[in-house]
Amino acid sequence: MKTAAHILLTVISIIFCISFFTAAWATTGPAWYEAYNNGLSAMQRSDWNAAVTSFQQAIQIQSRDNGKMRVHGTVFIEYYPHRELGICYFYLGDMEKARQELTLSIQQSSTRRAQMYLDAVNKGQAPPRYNSHSCQPDSSRNTGTFYYSHYHPCRIGNGWRSSEHRRPSF
Repeated sequence: MKTAAHILLTVISIIFCISFFTAAWATTGPAWYEAYNNGLSAMQRSDWNAAVTSFQQAIQIQSRDNGKMRVHGTVFIEYYPHRELGICYFYLGDMEKARQELTLSIQQSSTRRAQMYLDAVNKGQAPPRYNSHSCQPDSSRNTGTFYYSHYHPCRIGNGWRSSEHRRPSF
């Protein structure tokens, strides 16, 4: 009787340990996934240097851009670290690195977003600069035609800071 209870307790303990570690891994995900998400979060804050570091870490682990990358189980994400790294370099003003990363992204898995930014780099367009008080493009700098980015520094989450600030026109 004690042996059967001991075996049952051991089996239950093993099942608990397996499910606990599986759940912990599923919550955090692989290292490339964490680095990629950290980069996306940094882009949302317009912290381009932190985003560059995070995307470089993700690329060291998983280097290929892919429209459908398996994170775990049946969870898939769009994974474009080269594209996002190129966009960061664009906003940092390093057009040569931006061109290299965007070109590599298009070679691996072409997207309209990568092509749009590569076109802007090739045309010599500079990213818009914003007046931090009004969230409007700085009129002292001619930015030419440019694309509205969802990484606009005056956005919070999916909305704007206030109802008076709208999508700027370039």
